Amino acid sequence: MIDSGKHLFQPGKDNGKKVAVIGAGPAGLSCACELRIMGYNVDVFEAKDKPSGLVVYGNAPYKITNEEVFEETDYLQEQLGYNVNYNSPIHSKEQLAKLENNYDAMFKLSATWSAWNRDYFLLYLNDYKNLWDWELRGS
Repeated sequence: MIDSGKHLFQPGKDNGKKVAVIGAGPAGLSCACELRIMGYNVDVFEAKDKPSGLVVYGNAPYKITNEEVFEETDYLQEQLGYNVNYNSPIHSKEQLAKLENNYDAMFKLSATWSAWNRDYFLLYLNDYKNLWDWELRGS
């Protein structure tokens, strides 16, 4: 399907809201796609230099290769128009505060093995009214 150039997805009507997504693994990019379909402007922040997560680091190559993963993530990003900021770890309370000031909502969708310090995150989770963590708070 990717090779056909067909557009299966399109962003929804712009609703004027901005969302920051922390983590460019399968969960973060799925979140970005769904939010764009609903009309949100989305910026994804990823600590690594390319899409990451279980689909890149946890799958056997005979199931799906990393090249296929990268082709699919490029395809979705091109169709839906979300932004990905690679090499952009979010490690500090100040960084979270800056995101909260610049976005209507934040979703933390990075795994525990990533560059994110989970203990640090848990310490500050409740300091941010617009920060949601799928694992800890649900949808």
